[in-house]
Amino acid sequence: MKKSFLLAITLFLTSLTFAGNADLFSVDEQALKSEFAELTELENFVAENDFVTLVDIQANNSFDLSSLNVSEMGTSSGEGGFAFQWEGFLWGFLCCPVGFFVVAVNKNKDHDQKMSYWIGVAAGVVFSAITSPVYYSY
Repeated sequence: MKKSFLLAITLFLTSLTFAGNADLFSVDEQALKSEFAELTELENFVAENDFVTLVDIQANNSFDLSSLNVSEMGTSSGEGGFAFQWEGFLWGFLCCPVGFFVVAVNKNKDHDQKMSYWIGVAAGVVFSAITSPVYYSY
């Protein structure tokens, strides 16, 4: 008796929860088409030009990149600067042994990712040294 009562209450509450969310998955198809048209235009521009940067795209003034903050993105290693990569850092900080094979010895990773990996390893060692308890035996 208790199980059927609890089942009935659960089903009733579940039906109330999903009944009010009918428009939760409604899509404005016109807005999606316009967004994808802009993205397709940008994709074609990048495909036509062999090497294009966000600065070049902004200089062209044909695309609205106001949502991107180009000044905070850093430079790539090809331009002489160092751009910190969170992926490499997290491999070094959280999973150093596996990250060594995923990032450090991988020929497909660039200098910035490898440098960020080693920064993550160093940060992990320092953090581990600070937080690990020290036991003295007398």
